[in-house]
Amino acid sequence: MKTIVLAALTATALAPAVTAMAQDKKTVAVVCHCQQSLPMYKAFEAHLAELGWRDGENVRLVRHFSGGDPALLAASAKQAVDARPDVIFAGFTPAVITLQKHISNIPVIFAGVSDASEIGAATHFNRPEGNFTGSITINRELMPKRLEVLKEALPDLRTVGYLANPNYGLHNPQLEEMEAAAKRLGVQMVTVTTTSPAQFDAAFVELAAKGSQGLIVQQDPLFTGQASRIVALAEKHKLPTIYALRNFFDAGGLMWYGADIPATFARAADYVDRVLKGARPADLPIERPAKVYLTINGKLAQQMGVPLSPIILSRADEVIE
Repeated sequence: MKTIVLAALTATALAPAVTAMAQDKKTVAVVCHCQQSLPMYKAFEAHLAELGWRDGENVRLVRHFSGGDPALLAASAKQAVDARPDVIFAGFTPAVITLQKHISNIPVIFAGVSDASEIGAATHFNRPEGNFTGSITINRELMPKRLEVLKEALPDLRTVGYLANPNYGLHNPQLEEMEAAAKRLGVQMVTVTTTSPAQFDAAFVELAAKGSQGLIVQQDPLFTGQASRIVALAEKHKLPTIYALRNFFDAGGLMWYGADIPATFARAADYVDRVLKGARPADLPIERPAKVYLTINGKLAQQMGVPLSPIILSRADEVIE
C-alpha cells in the first residue's frame, strides 16, 4: 500500500515537470513550395539539428510541402499560420508570397527567394523592418547574366529559348530584363510557358520547332522539382541548357550558374535558431550569397556535339571531363 501511495505521489510530482517540458518545446512550421526530398531542404534540417534543435526532442517541426502545387501551397500556408508556431520557415519565393497574405506578426525565415524587396517581403536588407528575413539567391539578378554566359559558351548562338511558368511571382519583371539582355547581345529570345509537368513534352517540342539553339530554365519550383525530367528533355532535343540551381547539374545537366542554394537553406537554420532564442526578424539582416558558381558538364557537351568556348571552360569552377 505504501508503495502504491509513493508511486502516486511520484507521478503527481512529475506531472508539472512533464507539462512544463511539453510547453517549453518550440514549434517550427515549414512551408516549402517543393518536395521534401530536395537536397536544399535536407540541408536546412541537418544544420538545424547541428545547432541543437532536434525534432521531437526540444522542437516540433510541422512540415508542409506543396510539391509545386499552388492550391496545396495556399492551404499549407493557412494551416501553418493558424497553428501559431514560434517561427515559420518558408522555402522559395511562392511560399513567401503566399504567407504574406496570412501573416501579421509570426516570424518568417526564408530561403530560395530571388528578390525579397520586389515581392514586398522586406524594405531594407540591412534592417528588414518587418517579420520576414533570411537569405536570398539573387536568381532574378542572375537570369540576364545566365544569358550572357550561355552566349559566351556558344558564340554562334542566335536564338535562345526560355522555359518559364507565367504564374511565378517574378515572371513579368524578370522576363522584361531577360528580353532587354537578349536584345543587347543580339540574340532572339523565344519564351515558352508552361504551368504543369504534363505540358513539358509539348513545351520542348515548341522550343525546338521555333529554332532554339540553347535554353535557359526559369528558377520556379515547378521545374526544380522535375530536374531529371527537364535535363532528359533538353538532351533529347539537343538543347544546350544553363540552369539556375545545382540540382539540375547533378541530374546530368550541361551548365549551372548560380549560388549554392543548399548553403542558403542551411544558413536559414541559423536565423531560425536566433529567433527561437529571442531575436527579432527585423534585427536580422537579409543575406546575399557570398559566391556565384559556374559548373560545366564537358562530357555531355561532347555527347551532344556542342563545342563550348575554351574561355568559358577556363572560367568554370568545376568541369566534368
